[in-house]
Amino acid sequence: MASKNQVKEHYHLWDLPKGIFPRNKGNKAKAYAEDFAQLYKTLLFINTKVQESAQLCIFHIKSIKNMNDGYHTSPEKVFSHIDDFIYHYENFCHRVYAIREKFLKFINLILPVGYKDRQVRIEHMLINPIVKQTKLLSEIEKFNKRKGLGRIINDRKLMTHQLSYTDVNRHLFPVNKVKTLNKEGLRHWQKEITTRAGLVNKALSELDGINHETSDKIVIYKNI
Repeated sequence: MASKNQVKEHYHLWDLPKGIFPRNKGNKAKAYAEDFAQLYKTLLFINTKVQESAQLCIFHIKSIKNMNDGYHTSPEKVFSHIDDFIYHYENFCHRVYAIREKFLKFINLILPVGYKDRQVRIEHMLINPIVKQTKLLSEIEKFNKRKGLGRIINDRKLMTHQLSYTDVNRHLFPVNKVKTLNKEGLRHWQKEITTRAGLVNKALSELDGINHETSDKIVIYKNI
């Protein structure tokens, strides 16, 4: 027999039992859960594009490093592949920001948190006593800057609005560390790509954990 701190069956946010959702008219908790599901599926698809384009970038960067050994490519082709990677990566970053907003609004409405829709912000959720009681703080905190999801969201801001303040140019070349296409510069360039591709994988893993852990904690709270 399951204790009050265990669940008999695991759910996703979008397939929680009907009785879990509030019945008051106009409550959008179910709609936000379904939005989360759609965004999550989209992120899975985008991830394949991110990883494929990252591998192509790495291949062509390595080809520059080995100009005298086998295949090598033109800088224009490398930049084209970098642009493709950045397109998919930025798309992923923007969707992660959107899924965070849907997630927070879902929590606000499926639990008696009490904020109006426009007042739902991560800063407010982190100090809310209901959120603390349900032990959902640990899930929301996965969106902070030290985690993969938080770093993705921070990169969205940097690459969209503050690229001129970063250590890379629009092709992610680390201009403030090395300014030429020498071996050191190429090594740093490759690292910029691999780091971000790794962050995408990490962010998806964290979202998967959020999905399952949040569902369990909501079921436990509602059954108290």
